[in-house]
Amino acid sequence: MYRYVLLLVFVLVAGCSNQTNIIQKNSSSTIALEQYYFSGIEERINQLSAKLLADGYKVSAPVSYKHEGSIEYSIYSTKEIPRGQIAVEDQKAARYADEFDVGYDGNGIALE
Repeated sequence: MYRYVLLLVFVLVAGCSNQTNIIQKNSSSTIALEQYYFSGIEERINQLSAKLLADGYKVSAPVSYKHEGSIEYSIYSTKEIPRGQIAVEDQKAARYADEFDVGYDGNGIALE
């Protein structure tokens, strides 16, 4: 009986340590974070796009479309980041939006 208890404890400890490694690996792995910006003024989107490119982001070509009776322009940016940095990047994106006076509609990641 004593052997079985020791075996059970060993299996539980081994299993729990493996879960810790998985959690650590997932928080340090990278993901492609996408961010969406929009504005009614094309020049603001173009200036933001140049800044994002200079800061290491991939940026889509601006797209224009009618929204509530007026023309709106938008871009997506993408950057590989560690999973643990999503909140930091979201705050940075909000600062970019304030700096260039554009809208920021949040971020997204591809589902695995």
